[in-house]
Amino acid sequence: LTVNDTLRDTIHPVICAGARFDTNGHLGYAPASGQNYGPYYRQGVYTQHLRTPDSCFFNLVIDLTVNDTLRDTVHREVCAGASFDTNGVEYYFPGYHTQRHRDPDSCFRNLVVHLSVRDTIRDTIHREVCFGATWDTNGVTYSQTGYYTQYFRDSVTRCYRNLVIHLIVDPPIITHLYRTICMGEYYLFNRNFYIAQGDYSHLSVAANGCDSTTILHLRVLDTATVHVYDTIYNRFYAYRDTVYNQPGVYRHVVDRGLEGCDSVVVLHLLLCDSIKTVLYDTVCSDSAYLFNGERIIRSGQYKCHTFSALGCDSMVTLNLIMVDYPSLAVSDSGNYCNDGRATLKATTNGNYITWHSSPLDPSLVGQEHNATVFVSPTEYTIYTVVADSLYRAKRCVSTASVALNKASVVDARMMVAPDLLSVGNNPYRFADASTGEITQWRWHFFENDFDMVKLTLSDSVVWYNVSENTDSLLVRLVVANDYGCTDSVDKIMRLADGELWVPNAFTPDGQHNEVFRVGAYNITDYEISIYNRGGLLVFRSTNIDESWDGTHNGQKCIQGSYVYVITYRTKTNSNKMLKKVGSVLLVR
Repeated sequence: LTVNDTLRDTIHPVICAGARFDTNGHLGYAPASGQNYGPYYRQGVYTQHLRTPDSCFFNLVIDLTVNDTLRDTVHREVCAGASFDTNGVEYYFPGYHTQRHRDPDSCFRNLVVHLSVRDTIRDTIHREVCFGATWDTNGVTYSQTGYYTQYFRDSVTRCYRNLVIHLIVDPPIITHLYRTICMGEYYLFNRNFYIAQGDYSHLSVAANGCDSTTILHLRVLDTATVHVYDTIYNRFYAYRDTVYNQPGVYRHVVDRGLEGCDSVVVLHLLLCDSIKTVLYDTVCSDSAYLFNGERIIRSGQYKCHTFSALGCDSMVTLNLIMVDYPSLAVSDSGNYCNDGRATLKATTNGNYITWHSSPLDPSLVGQEHNATVFVSPTEYTIYTVVADSLYRAKRCVSTASVALNKASVVDARMMVAPDLLSVGNNPYRFADASTGEITQWRWHFFENDFDMVKLTLSDSVVWYNVSENTDSLLVRLVVANDYGCTDSVDKIMRLADGELWVPNAFTPDGQHNEVFRVGAYNITDYEISIYNRGGLLVFRSTNIDESWDGTHNGQKCIQGSYVYVITYRTKTNSNKMLKKVGSVLLVR
């Protein structure tokens, strides 16, 4: 008898929170009666009674471990405007942010990101400096009162920082002292004695630590004799409580008063006489003459009654002459293109004229004082003429100017395409080929009799359509530049005699030259006949645009040589019938 022991086995599964464990089919054992396989969700020890294939009992112990959902918190701090990146996600705003993802053991993990955003640091510095001094911070020097902003990274937080500097520059401290002493006295200032009149300065330090300047303005009163000169008017003169009615010299001693200094006044009295003054003056007409406080703008005699410096009657008579400016006009010849020699003419009623040029034109030297001069500018030159109007040594000047550029040579030329006049060639292209900095064009087109302009155009390149019955064309090009220089050129085009172009071979079955066609221009009364070697007429036409395809009565003609006979007239010689005979090779 063999007795099998009851089998026992223990397993230790691990699952994530929220998952389940199922032992269904474990080891291939069947459950005992009334048993099931789970599944199991919670952590703990479970026993299952199973039956083995040999019908013995099997006890399975399940020691289940349930891993909690992992939670972790990350604390980060960034500067304003920066971000924090984790697991491919960027965060900009402060607060708590949650991420949910799987760990390497396949369990979910909650990551809480606590983000702090550090504000931009703002700070204000108040500084005060003396006038002339500066204040330096972070390598920048400031010297004037005001608010200044610096933007830089903080060395500790590594965040940006706004620093506002409020700088006050104290104004210079200057104190003025006004003092008066009598001659022979002294004044104590900054431990120094001063006896001479003048300005003296002393530099010290003020309460705010800045330099302070004190300026002493010292006045020294003269105690010497003072002379007073005056006149007796209306037969009496009063001075310091004394009345005088006779001319003479009188002495007065002035005691110390408000000024504090004694002085002697010597009064010199004179007797008044009437003063008459006559003035003569001359001014230019655009000037105003100031007389007795008034502006005079016309010639004439003006009087002013006043008092002299001594208080006597004074009559001033002004005789004023206003001199007109001379009239002046300047003109130039307007055309100095051929030999580069321009004529300048000045018209004036002045006494004297002078020419000047800028820059200097050597051709003007020697003729500066002539009313008409001849110049040859080699560059842009301004010519100025000055006219004088001289009266009693008063010189009034008028000026006028004219500007000339260097002489310019204009050579008119044209190009025509096509350059042969023929029927059906319209339109014709006419292009300017002139030299000389051309800026203006004028095309004139004459047909047949050349007596009347058919069309006028203005451009450097023009197109022209010849009329149907035109046998001759005159084209005239007139060109000009900005300096007034012009030139012209003519071209006469005549209709050529009629002409034919007849090919000598063609290939009806080929890919090129499949038909026999005659080319012509200026042709009328056209007729063509084509014969084979036996003299049979295989093709005939009076239409110059009609071609032969190498057939006759719908049948292909054999390869070989064929004779053509062409009769025609030309438009230029319509009275004469022309004939052209030749052969053409038909190739198959």
